Amino acid sequence: MSENDSTPSTWHLLNTMVGQASSLLGIELRLVRAEVGEKISATIRAIAFMVASFALGLGALIVLLQACVAALVMNGIAAPWAGLIVAGVTVLIAVVLMKRALALLKPSRLAPTRSLMQFSKDMNALKGVAE
Repeated sequence: MSENDSTPSTWHLLNTMVGQASSLLGIELRLVRAEVGEKISATIRAIAFMVASFALGLGALIVLLQACVAALVMNGIAAPWAGLIVAGVTVLIAVVLMKRALALLKPSRLAPTRSLMQFSKDMNALKGVAE
């Protein structure tokens, strides 16, 4: 049997396949880079909005606290005492919020216990199958 010269050889087909796979991988990597770049840009914009929101919220909180002091003064409490009362209540609220936040950030609460337990069950099941 004679081999037809118009059909590509296996070596040629393999080289073509490897070249196309390499090209596809390069395109996929460029797409990943572009998507990561977009995600980073969106994250930076979100952080900028959060900073602006925090700054405006802090300004509004200061004005609100000053209004509370003024209201206490209008109701007959001396200005230094009114300021001290408002500051004390504000600090008390801040301490309660901070304690709550620290309790939520304990490592024992952050550990993925359910996932680890499921992983352990899966490993035991695999050991049982392997035996």
